[in-house]
Amino acid sequence: MATNFLDESRFSLKIGGMEIASDTSAGTIDGQLVFGDWVIVNESEELIFKLNGVEKMRLNTSGIVGTTSTGIDYKTFTYTSTNSDTVFSGADDFGTTLDYSDGNVAAYLNGIRLVANTDYTAVGGSSVTFLEATANGDIVTLESF
Repeated sequence: MATNFLDESRFSLKIGGMEIASDTSAGTIDGQLVFGDWVIVNESEELIFKLNGVEKMRLNTSGIVGTTSTGIDYKTFTYTSTNSDTVFSGADDFGTTLDYSDGNVAAYLNGIRLVANTDYTAVGGSSVTFLEATANGDIVTLESF
């Protein structure tokens, strides 16, 4: 009589304070991530975030996998300021040309997130204008999503 040494449809992996558990018996991967008191569960195209068993947030994940027209297109652009720049556009330090949808851009100056329409403006999808000049050597990071 043969016995299954390993049931591959269920597993749990614990590393430090994090636990990854999965159940693939239904043919799909349903599982959870545990970080201390936080649990993240994948249920029917939603990630559910719970703290101490209380639901705090739901994130719809339909369309996120791959690069489809309904997915999220996340890009990062990095510029090094020269000549006290205020406008950042065109190719960044890595040759990637800035493009974004209005309202879907975040700006950082030396790692500190700036406030839209207070610290910078971003209109038109191809440039970001800082309201105050940057210093030479400042690192400007722009994220489009």
